[in-house]
Amino acid sequence: MWHEEQGWDAPPGVQASPAAGRPAGDHPARAAASWRRTAAAACLGTPFAALLAVPLYAQEEPRLAGMPFFYWYQLIWMPLGALLTATAWQLHSRGTAPGGQR
Repeated sequence: MWHEEQGWDAPPGVQASPAAGRPAGDHPARAAASWRRTAAAACLGTPFAALLAVPLYAQEEPRLAGMPFFYWYQLIWMPLGALLTATAWQLHSRGTAPGGQR
């Protein structure tokens, strides 16, 4: 049931939230969580996209310490992928309480 001062009726013993009655997309915490999920997905997808585009790096030049570009390009993505995965994990876990509850 709707009440002007509280919004929707909360179950007994539960305080109605101040955001009651606002549209779901209007909540700042949800917008921040949505941004974090999008950024985490971008962090996880970047190495895949960069390594699946083989025609972009299937060449021998430029060489680095005698190693063709094809090999050192892939090797450079190993630490970059780990860094991006750690960033995605940090973005995801920032919205999670220590006990794993949101």
